[in-house]
Amino acid sequence: MKLWERVVEAMLRKVVEVCEQQYGFMPRKSTTVAIFAPGILMEKYRDGQRELHCVFVDLEKAYDRVPREELWYYMRKSGVAEKFVRVAQDMYERSRTVVRCAVGQTEEFNVEVGLNQGSALSPFLFAMVMDQLSEEVRQESPWTMMFADDIVICSESREQVEENLERWRDKLFQLNVPDSMCSWITDFLTDRRQFVRLGTLVSDLQHISTGSPQGCVLSPRLFSLYTNGCTSGHQSVKLLKFADDTTLLGLISDGDESAYKERTRVAGLGTQNRDKNIDRNNTM
Repeated sequence: MKLWERVVEAMLRKVVEVCEQQYGFMPRKSTTVAIFAPGILMEKYRDGQRELHCVFVDLEKAYDRVPREELWYYMRKSGVAEKFVRVAQDMYERSRTVVRCAVGQTEEFNVEVGLNQGSALSPFLFAMVMDQLSEEVRQESPWTMMFADDIVICSESREQVEENLERWRDKLFQLNVPDSMCSWITDFLTDRRQFVRLGTLVSDLQHISTGSPQGCVLSPRLFSLYTNGCTSGHQSVKLLKFADDTTLLGLISDGDESAYKERTRVAGLGTQNRDKNIDRNNTM
């Protein structure tokens, strides 16, 4: 099987061109050598006493979270012939695996999301997906570099690197949570009940239909996902989030407050707080 996968991979590499910014899973492009490029860039900017801001992004478990339908879509978008798409689909159809640990081995179960671990073809398929996902947001090396699922973003200003990071975040959010995981979380949050204890007194159990469970390890991440789409679409207005607290910073030029007020209205701030924030942030 691995021999057949390598044959298919070699054919795909002839017809699919992956961007120069991708150094992971690419032949003759050592990540060990390429990782020194940001270091050299930082040395040059330090010698010239100029600002340089770098962000290192680790797309945790992205390899295991690529939706299969997205994989077929990006293969076709990359110009892969339909016959090769069907070959890949056959390899992934009815994929099954087991989990082995010190106490034994589980029964086989279906794997319906992510790329096959240990497959000779999977690394190139992942590079292809990342290439298509990042097409609209990446820049030339070394300002943007990808090492498989790790990304380096560099810029001369903090504002620019934060803006680039938001663009990457919005684009790469397409590597979404699998339906099976969503169903598990839904079941976990459904029909939850709690009570209140005050001294020796305990209230009746009540159903909780809103909010994230207090004290749950999963809740902070769920809340972050819920507020992930709360961003500013205007270059003169910056939005900083601290869990459930939000700071809105606006640059008001020549008395024009329209962009700031519009972003404030969208953020749901009251009129009184909005006016106070305008005065407070007018010094930017």
